Amino acid sequence: LGRLPHPRHLAGMAGTADPNTYHRCVPALVLLNGMPAAGKSTVAYRLVQRRPMALNLDIDIIRHQIGSWLSRPTEAGLAARAMARAMAEVHLSGGSDVVVPQFLGRPGFIEQLKEVAGAADAPFHHILLDVPLDQAAQVFERRQEAASNPIHADAARLLKANGRQPPLRNSLTRYHELLQNLADTHPPDRTVAVVDGDIDGTFDRVVKALRELGLTWTAGP
Repeated sequence: LGRLPHPRHLAGMAGTADPNTYHRCVPALVLLNGMPAAGKSTVAYRLVQRRPMALNLDIDIIRHQIGSWLSRPTEAGLAARAMARAMAEVHLSGGSDVVVPQFLGRPGFIEQLKEVAGAADAPFHHILLDVPLDQAAQVFERRQEAASNPIHADAARLLKANGRQPPLRNSLTRYHELLQNLADTHPPDRTVAVVDGDIDGTFDRVVKALRELGLTWTAGP
């Protein structure tokens, strides 16, 4: 992505005159953090479409593949994160970018992702998609009504599991508070404002933020 490669990423490049190969061999791990319904998955999808071989590592999708995960959401979530770490390590070590769209209100898994990136000699960047609480609640409710995406349906079911979860607004308020506290104690590399209905603008602002961090996220060959 426009940076000098670490020696480990030079393996297999000897004798090649293709500048695009050189360009691809310096991977990065990008975390897209933010409230539910902030547009993380959509932005991640668009980012990887610009980078051949980049991986959209959506942990919610991994968790969705675990049988009856809603009956053991905590255990399934931890298993999904462990698998995601392993996948990220393999992909980064192969010289390709990884984008992780995931709500993370506590620093533990963020630090684990940093360690994975560091082990692959890859930079790690944390981008926070900032969405007002009222906007997040409205978008989440619209998403529930549509329920066309099974991952979105899972998220709604998780909030309502067995009737024990607090009302939607309370849950989202808690998520918002966690993100605010996280931003105070572990500031993201960049914060990007999210405007409801303007996913193109959000995506452009994320690309600009990455560019400011030294990642030229443009289409490759």
